[in-house]
Amino acid sequence: MEENASLIDAPPQKKVYSEDEGVSAAGGSTTKLATLQEFFEHVGNGKTQYFIWIISFLVGYADYSELLLISLIIPYLRCHWELSQTFEVSLSFCLFGSYALFSYFIAQQADRLGRKMVVIGCTVVLVVASIIPAVFDSKWAFMATRLFTGASVGANVSVLLPYTVEVSQNSVRAVGPLMFNVGVLVSVLSINFQGLLFLDSVGYQWFIIILTIPLFVILGLLIYMPESPRYLLVAGRSEELKSTLTRIAAINGSSLENVTLDIQASHPTSASQLGSLRVMLSGKLRRNILSLMFYYAGNICIEFGLVVLLPLLFTASEAEENKDAAKYTCEKLTKDDFYKLMYSSVAGITGFAIFIIFMQRIGRLFALRLSAAATCLVTFALYFHSNPGFILAIVLATKFFEAGGNATYWVAIQELVPTTVRSTAVGFINSAGKVAGMIGTCAVYLLFYKSYTGLITLFLFFQVAGFIGTIVFNKESKDSAICDTYDDLN
Repeated sequence: MEENASLIDAPPQKKVYSEDEGVSAAGGSTTKLATLQEFFEHVGNGKTQYFIWIISFLVGYADYSELLLISLIIPYLRCHWELSQTFEVSLSFCLFGSYALFSYFIAQQADRLGRKMVVIGCTVVLVVASIIPAVFDSKWAFMATRLFTGASVGANVSVLLPYTVEVSQNSVRAVGPLMFNVGVLVSVLSINFQGLLFLDSVGYQWFIIILTIPLFVILGLLIYMPESPRYLLVAGRSEELKSTLTRIAAINGSSLENVTLDIQASHPTSASQLGSLRVMLSGKLRRNILSLMFYYAGNICIEFGLVVLLPLLFTASEAEENKDAAKYTCEKLTKDDFYKLMYSSVAGITGFAIFIIFMQRIGRLFALRLSAAATCLVTFALYFHSNPGFILAIVLATKFFEAGGNATYWVAIQELVPTTVRSTAVGFINSAGKVAGMIGTCAVYLLFYKSYTGLITLFLFFQVAGFIGTIVFNKESKDSAICDTYDDLN
């Protein structure tokens, strides 16, 4: 790779001029910036982008913490709270059901009202709901708060990742979504390690408090986050756009003294197009939105399913040769079990790193198809062996391809959808994915002790559907510019 090669090569955005009044900087000018891309090229990557990428990493970390919290605490408190399988299924349903239900609707409001306000509001709810189980030793308090944490995390992911793309140059637009994935992978390693160190020694309530520390950091950082310039452009908020661009330039240490900002929308955007489901599923977008939805649902079903499967696999009482005879027990995770759980993070980080190169070299489309096909094959292999060691090896292979596929998906979806419905589209697919994740986790609790073969069949069904989605998907976005309105799409 050349020394100055960018992470994602993309042609510069075409200049856009309008007869409407532009956003102008005071003073004489020698340089005219007519597009947001020209503005970001002028100010360069600086503290603003680094700041947003750090937030993206922390949100990825917090997002996965919710799932990992359930997978670690349930075995720990199964006897203390006298949990039934029905309660455990209900707990997963509350978390993923609220995630799926509110992810789309709140993300849609971000396309209509703005990114910053929605993200801050959801993070405040997430902080409060996360702390409550640390104060009240009650399984019902824990379940009730999962309704709020699931909704808040789902909304934050659906709003923040589009935002990271909207404040970056084309050459580095993938960094924000990729930093989110890094946060997810680091959380697997970090939280399992923290569980090893603290869960038995300080108890689950202090363990929850430790896990909420990043949320306070996120909340503090979000206060200083500027609004998305691309959103302000399509929403027609000219004065706020001018002040936001001036602020970004100042934070990055770039002078606008000899620059005129004449940045305007190429097509007037009506309020009805912001966050519109009709626009999102119209002709230029429908096929690829729906195909990516099937891919993401397949990926999330097995990803989340395996997260809760592994602790059950380690703590279940097994018959000598028959996994279908596993019994429901109160055994806690051992030190060795925590180490095995951390192995999945290493596999995921490896797959993530390799697929970054793949999607840059061979494109998003082929990388998604490779990930889906490989995950189908390794899932199918689970039929032929019931040894826990073999299952762990297959899980590591699955994590490798699934993490790489997720990294590719999160970049591709931002590039395909215009700013007017970007959060709405991400929230829509995110909701479908979390419904599949809910089915996967609930199926583990219901089928693992009764029919291991049935559980693998369910996983494989979603994987095949996801692979079919990548075949239907036909848009390569690696070399495309970020679009702001539906009319800008090719």
